[in-house]
Amino acid sequence: MLTSVWTISAQADVYQWTDTEGQVHFSDTPHIGAKKHDVQPLHGIENPSFNMAKQVLTLPYQDVHGSMVVKARINHVPMSFILDTGATLMVLSPNMAKQAHIDIHNHKQIILQTANGLVRVPQITIDSVEVGTWKQHHVQAAIQTVSSQKNIGLLGMSFLKAYRMSIDHQRHIILLEAI
Repeated sequence: MLTSVWTISAQADVYQWTDTEGQVHFSDTPHIGAKKHDVQPLHGIENPSFNMAKQVLTLPYQDVHGSMVVKARINHVPMSFILDTGATLMVLSPNMAKQAHIDIHNHKQIILQTANGLVRVPQITIDSVEVGTWKQHHVQAAIQTVSSQKNIGLLGMSFLKAYRMSIDHQRHIILLEAI
């Protein structure tokens, strides 16, 4: 594995000189015959998924019958979720909870307001939620079937509240900015 470490000092000057053999040198210490080298500050990396000034995750989505469906991993198990900023909690179907090795028995029961009325459901804490390259631990969720598809959940505000979000419908991407 190759690892790069960059150290940048905001105050350091960089000096450049050429030795008698024609080799160019750079240093933060002045040298006889050295010229001060103009260094531009590093504001970002040319990668749309990562910027040092503000961390932004580019998350692709699929339009499924007017819903934005994204991929996520629950306890390292890949799953599909409808992005739902109106949902207070993440919601997993009972089948999804089983796949992620989450015990749904003996948990606190809460009442959720759904499109079909009030329902009593178990509230759980998910150990690990990964969306793209970002991970959160101990995310609150509810267990409830949200679709005729038993393997789709809701990515709600218990995960999304940590981000600013914008949507590019033309490119089918969601931009999440850590706040």
